[in-house]
Amino acid sequence: MKTTPIFVAVLALGITLQAETSEDKIAQFIELGKVKDARNELNQSKAKGSDLARLKGLVFHAEYKVDSAYYYLDVVRKVGDNSPRFMLPLAETMMWRKDIDGAYAILKGLRIDPGADPRAWSALERKAELLSWIGKFKEAETFYSVIINNKATIEPVKLRCRTHRAEVISWEKDFSRALSELDSILVALPGDEQASLVKGQIQEWQGKYAAAKVTYSAGLQLHPESSFLRTRLEKLAWVN
Repeated sequence: MKTTPIFVAVLALGITLQAETSEDKIAQFIELGKVKDARNELNQSKAKGSDLARLKGLVFHAEYKVDSAYYYLDVVRKVGDNSPRFMLPLAETMMWRKDIDGAYAILKGLRIDPGADPRAWSALERKAELLSWIGKFKEAETFYSVIINNKATIEPVKLRCRTHRAEVISWEKDFSRALSELDSILVALPGDEQASLVKGQIQEWQGKYAAAKVTYSAGLQLHPESSFLRTRLEKLAWVN
């Protein structure tokens, strides 16, 4: 599955519909992928001290400026803000710095109580994703299952988390269970890009290259704009 920067909906935690503070504006800009606008808002801000560190931490993380992001996000942690908005980017920044133990300590200590807030559920999803990236597969699978089994989870989110969970299961080498999950997803959502990518990758790991080619082709028919599916398919051009 293609990797992405920090799950942007997480940054919206605590934001009202009309953002009033520079921090909320910056978080919203990042959520929308408007990193330059976030940078402009930071440059115009008159915040100082730890308030400025909060803004810089978010922006530098969005810009992939690892050392600067780590410095300011760690300042936020040290002044006592352990909210997902800052701790999830901090954990990811630690991963970029190869500090896996530090990232895991942050994630393990991060308490997320979603309740009825869909944005908090996004934070829980991101926590699961980061845990999977550092090899904590069982923990990641557990959090994905919590989201999937929640009655309030909307179907697109449920399907996405099922795909994530299937990928984690495949990393545990339980290919049959992962493929069963993915086949079920593809029945509900034929040609889904992410499910097709994960299923095809598993088939390649199994040496079933012709089957993987069929999986990528089926996905590409419904998602012709997908450069990921096209690249995977092109790499199997040698398969008859």
